[in-house]
Amino acid sequence: WTDAGNLGDSMKLIYRGENGFSETFTTEGPPLLITAADGLYGYDNSVHTVTRHMQDGCNYISGQLSARRIGITVQIFGNVVSTRTRIMKALSPKTLGKFELIRGDYKREIKCVIEKISVNTSDGSIINIMALCPNPFWREERESRVDIAAWTKKFKYPLTVEQGIGFIFGERTEMRVINVLNTGDVGVGMRVVFSAMAAVTNPAIVDAMDETKYLRMTCTMQPGDMITISTGMGEKRVTLMRSATGKEENAFGMLVPTSTFMQLGVGDNLLRYEADSGEDWLCTAVFFYPSYLGV
Repeated sequence: WTDAGNLGDSMKLIYRGENGFSETFTTEGPPLLITAADGLYGYDNSVHTVTRHMQDGCNYISGQLSARRIGITVQIFGNVVSTRTRIMKALSPKTLGKFELIRGDYKREIKCVIEKISVNTSDGSIINIMALCPNPFWREERESRVDIAAWTKKFKYPLTVEQGIGFIFGERTEMRVINVLNTGDVGVGMRVVFSAMAAVTNPAIVDAMDETKYLRMTCTMQPGDMITISTGMGEKRVTLMRSATGKEENAFGMLVPTSTFMQLGVGDNLLRYEADSGEDWLCTAVFFYPSYLGV
């Protein structure tokens, strides 16, 4: 555990539960003062190796990060009983939540579930909070978006239309390949969204550096239809929203079986979109959360 005085710059740690409640803990002072913390930094890597007969040392096979455990010690100022009751309600072990860490403009978040809350003083003014984070990586607060193919709006006020020339309401990007830059510490899954402005057949997104890796659909999209493919660990989904009905349906069966649920590696990722027909009417966007080993 690290004393609050050694945690660096002033820090806020906000817990937000799916039950709609939240609590803010800070190293700056009352009413909920963080006096010590553990698990915010670093990681626990289980290294798998194999040693052969008569071999000195070993051969590396793989590494696997354990779930992250975050612990904080908090001193309560003011009405201890009512504040502690409020904290217990907000940090319910029956709902999932997340911690948001803030240092000035620096913000990171991590999903978690509360494991334990205990009292370690006779008056109950100091409590220990333990949380388990199944995914050990901190991520940026906002999802990054990269448009591979989209229309750029040109309409703005004041509006001037020159006679005989007309006015351009929007322009389509001409690039078929774009670099998706992952600034995080680790590879991450992504969310690919195909939107059709007219009929589009068999849309796909391809790794431009390794064309054996792709996500390809076998369907015809009508104007206004939207396909979403999620490739994150434990979050793999394929859905189709039909504009005619406004209903979302499971579209896993429309995904070509040889497709790869691609991950965005650290650094540059060159992706290309394509379709068998209607390619010029296909808008494609990639969404992802850069993720980090510590804060």
